[in-house]
Amino acid sequence: MPFRTFVVVIALVAGFTVAGGAAAPAEAKSPCWKLLVDDWVQNARIDKAYPAACYREALKHLPDDLEGYTAIREDIQRGLQAAIRANNGRDPEVVQAPDDQRDSDPLPGVAASGGGGGDDDGGGGLLDDVLPRANGTSSVPLPLLVLAGLALLLLAAAAVSFATRQVQARRVRPTPPAGEPPLG
Repeated sequence: MPFRTFVVVIALVAGFTVAGGAAAPAEAKSPCWKLLVDDWVQNARIDKAYPAACYREALKHLPDDLEGYTAIREDIQRGLQAAIRANNGRDPEVVQAPDDQRDSDPLPGVAASGGGGGDDDGGGGLLDDVLPRANGTSSVPLPLLVLAGLALLLLAAAAVSFATRQVQARRVRPTPPAGEPPLG
């Protein structure tokens, strides 16, 4: 394979890899249960109004990590039961978050910007300024992004190594004049 063709192929592969990792695939509108779960993930409470069916679907589709380590199931059930109680025992069409829940701070000591550490100065860590905050169940985990970057670096190193070998192989060694011993 000629050197120029190889460089073009490597550039195209790297470009498609980066573009594929950076751009989210075009998807249909998220189901309402997913929107409800994402709303809860933002700040450990449900701030918007959702149909009662969304609450029931969210209970069926809860991710294992959220269900095992948070109180999301209890919060969803509590919101649905309160709406049923307020609607005289009938299933409501839309469940609205209570006013007291929307105004309260569910995570005291944690800045709204996501910078942990318990300080209330609002300033996040070093990565908060560089990386967008991962909010929601469909965000890409940071370790996966780091591994993808490492893979791209390894591909680039392999391309440079291959290109160097190709250039060295094409160098023409001078032939010694007739009657002289060869160099080297």
